[in-house]
Amino acid sequence: MSVGGKQQEYHAKLLRELPVPVLTQLDRDRIADTVRAAYKKRGEADRKEDLGLAKLEEAVTG
Repeated sequence: MSVGGKQQEYHAKLLRELPVPVLTQLDRDRIADTVRAAYKKRGEADRKEDLGLAKLEEAVTG
């Protein structure tokens, strides 16, 4: 797919012929739901970590 010396460039003709799969709407929705759930859980984990650190600091400093 790439041509050239040190700085590689994409071969335009080959790139145009590269097959790109298209997912069904059901698959796209499922993936989007998974990503959204992961972000939500990450936010929840961050909040719990902050709370845990605050409790630890309070316990140490009195």
